[in-house]
Amino acid sequence: RPPVVYGIFILRTSVFILTVDSAKDGKNAYVSFHVDVHFMDRHQSVWNALTVALVVCLARDELMTRLDDFETADMPEESDPDA
Repeated sequence: RPPVVYGIFILRTSVFILTVDSAKDGKNAYVSFHVDVHFMDRHQSVWNALTVALVVCLARDELMTRLDDFETADMPEESDPDA
């Protein structure tokens, strides 16, 4: 099952959230616009933060279910243990 592709576009104090079903291609692919969040609107600041956090958590959880699909990268050993 191909994943949903999440798009989070940040322009100054606005955030646009879009998704695309990667199973569809060409003319069948539809970009779904979900929300335009304005962080300068002080009356909506908590709701805006929760909206963006929800999308980020959904994208993270989707990637975590596909963890076995990725190859492990050979990382050099860090010389600073606190880094």
